[in-house]
Amino acid sequence: MDGGGTATDLQQALELREQELCESAEMGKLLLQRLHKMTEDLRQAEEEHALVRTELQAEVEHLKKEKTLILRRMAALVSRARRSQMDLLLSEEAHRMVLQGAENQAQSAENVISTLRAE
Repeated sequence: MDGGGTATDLQQALELREQELCESAEMGKLLLQRLHKMTEDLRQAEEEHALVRTELQAEVEHLKKEKTLILRRMAALVSRARRSQMDLLLSEEAHRMVLQGAENQAQSAENVISTLRAE
């Protein structure tokens, strides 16, 4: 053969190249299997993410409703407290006026008694 190669050398080179190609093909199969596994894992992670996101959105909506109810209750309590405070102030004013009237009546009675004694 020209180039100094023998048929055996060429045969060995071909066999070595065939072995390299087979190993490369096997490596490709393994990589493809890993890629399929990773793709499946990713799909499952995306599904889980979607479920968690849906649950979180539902919880946020629930909490918004709870917040609204709490704010309404607080507003009602504040309103009741203001009315109660106003009622208390009015009661205190009425009590003061009754007390003042009683003191005025007592003073008038004392004046009448003093006048009667003086006569």
